[in-house]
Amino acid sequence: MDDNTAITLIVFVCVAAGALKHYFNAKAQFAKQSKTNLALKQQIIELQQEHSQLKQRIQTLEAIVTDEGIQLKQSINEL
Repeated sequence: MDDNTAITLIVFVCVAAGALKHYFNAKAQFAKQSKTNLALKQQIIELQQEHSQLKQRIQTLEAIVTDEGIQLKQSINEL
């Protein structure tokens, strides 16, 4: 094996090792982001459910507050 072939082989091995290192780092980072995204999606679902429940509670409270029968009872109780 002459010097040029050895140098070429060494450069090729170094470049390939760097590319493999970058590939595995990117793959690990992608897996980590996927777990994070899954957790965020779950949190979004939970917040949407909570939001829906709170909207229903507000509608119920608004119905109670604007009910004329309730207001009439309060007026009678004040007398």
